Amino acid sequence: MELTIIQFIQQFASPLLDRVFTVITMMGEELFLLGVVLIVYYCFDKQLGLFLCFSMLTTAAVNQGIKQLVRAPRPIGQPGVRSLRVHTAGGYSFPSGHTQSATAMFYSLYRYLGRRWLAAVTVAVGLLVGLSRLYLGVHWPKDVLAGLILAVVLSEICYRLYKNCKNPLPLFLLGFGILLLAFYPLGMSDSYFKAIGCMGGLCVGCWFEQLCVKFKTAGVGVFKKVLRCLLGGGCMALVLVGMKYLLPATQLGTALRYGMTVFAGIGVAPLLFKSLRI
Repeated sequence: MELTIIQFIQQFASPLLDRVFTVITMMGEELFLLGVVLIVYYCFDKQLGLFLCFSMLTTAAVNQGIKQLVRAPRPIGQPGVRSLRVHTAGGYSFPSGHTQSATAMFYSLYRYLGRRWLAAVTVAVGLLVGLSRLYLGVHWPKDVLAGLILAVVLSEICYRLYKNCKNPLPLFLLGFGILLLAFYPLGMSDSYFKAIGCMGGLCVGCWFEQLCVKFKTAGVGVFKKVLRCLLGGGCMALVLVGMKYLLPATQLGTALRYGMTVFAGIGVAPLLFKSLRI
């Protein structure tokens, strides 16, 4: 049944649709999601940026945990299935990480801001990204459906927890602790080490920013906002690439590398903003 659905969708394949769905599926990938978080955090609303970061890391960690438990194979290689952009389809299939991440991002924005049009955007993005994963032949329909449901449930939980915390740092520390405890029963995959490193970087970065930086987003002009995004993104890229050569290529090295990258984005980059008066 699920194979038939994928084959039905792919019968409409064309070079134009290949490009369209490739662009759509990128809305569930790290570069796009990170870009949204950094723009919000640096330029518009620091607390919303932190919430988005927490929500996205939580949903990504749960997604990887379920994948390790279920270990479902992807439709790649199935008869009659044409698979594209397979380099973004590493690991197991269930649930769809792209669908879950993209939906979680926009649902989190909707819940925090309370704008009805964002609810419509959330539905549209979730369905389109999910459809793109089927069109590209890298997920089963049940993977997409589970990703949609998990995105809404987990983002709602994160929102309620975050809104009831005067200081988000204890909540971030709780998430970090839960990830640590979940390692052994779920299996120590590379993706999980990456997730725990990012959550640890969020904790340290949030603490450092609260204690030493306390930067503001109000009253920042467009030119300075662009500079902030370029400087912050460049700072993170420099750490991510540089630490690849300085740290051992182990799971612990991966956790430290991603932790330091997130710390650079959350804590160090805002310190540079204040120092440079941008």
